[in-house]
Amino acid sequence: MKEIEENIAELFQATYDQLFRYIARLTGDVEQTKDIIQETFLKLYLLLVQGKSVENQPGWLLRAGRNLAIDYLRKQRAEFIDEWPAECIVISPLNQEEDLLERERNRAVQLTLATLPPRERACLKLRARGLSYKEIAQVLGISVNSVGPTLAHGLRKLRTGYAEKEI
Repeated sequence: MKEIEENIAELFQATYDQLFRYIARLTGDVEQTKDIIQETFLKLYLLLVQGKSVENQPGWLLRAGRNLAIDYLRKQRAEFIDEWPAECIVISPLNQEEDLLERERNRAVQLTLATLPPRERACLKLRARGLSYKEIAQVLGISVNSVGPTLAHGLRKLRTGYAEKEI
C-alpha cells in the first residue's frame, strides 16, 4: 500500500502540470480542472489498490482526465448554449427594440444548438474555445480528418436551423 502511495505521489509531481494544462484547456475552468485531476488520480489509486496493472500510467492519466473532462463538458451542454459569444451571433443593440430582437435571435441560436448531435455540438464548442483540429480529434477520440466535416455539418445545421427560427 505504501508503495502505491509513493508511486502516486511521484506520478503526481511528474505529471500534474502537463495534466493541468491539458484539462484546463478543455474545460476552461480552473476549479473544475483541479476536481477532474483529483478524481483522475483517485481512479488510478483505486485501480492499483485493487491489484490491477496500469501500463503507461502518465498516458493513462491523460486519457482518463480527458474522458472526465468530456463528461464534464457534456453535463455543461446547457451552459454552453448560454455561453455562446454574443458577438458571434448578432451585432450589439442600439436601442430597446434591437435589444429585444437580439435576445430573440440569441434564443433561436440556443434552441438550434440544442438540437445538434452531441459530436457536432462538442466540435463547435471546442473550436470556439480555440482548440486546433488535432486537439479536437484527441478530445473526442475521432480522426483529425473527420473534425473538419463534423464542424462543417454542425455549422450547416446551425445556419439552417437558425434560418427556420429567425425572427
